[in-house]
Amino acid sequence: MQINRLNFTEQQLERIKFLTKEEQEKLSKICSALAIDGLYIFSESKEEYPLSDCLCDIADKLRVEASVTREEYCYLCGVMGAMDLDKIINFVIKKLNKKIKE
Repeated sequence: MQINRLNFTEQQLERIKFLTKEEQEKLSKICSALAIDGLYIFSESKEEYPLSDCLCDIADKLRVEASVTREEYCYLCGVMGAMDLDKIINFVIKKLNKKIKE
């Protein structure tokens, strides 16, 4: 899975270059899950053409693959709503560093 470069600033992309392959993969999955959930919520608000509930299942599968708990994901949804992608990058780095220490 690749990082969607359109979502990040040049400075953030520079930081992403220095992430490990595992960190980049996790970031990609988390951002994809957040994007899918965002599209689903937007489509529900329009009511005319709501997207399928199976999109939520796809987002949840990506969340699980990225080893992110529901609580952590709720936090990230709030961060995404605030459009603070730096916090999402920091979360991935801290989460993996914590995993390595355990």
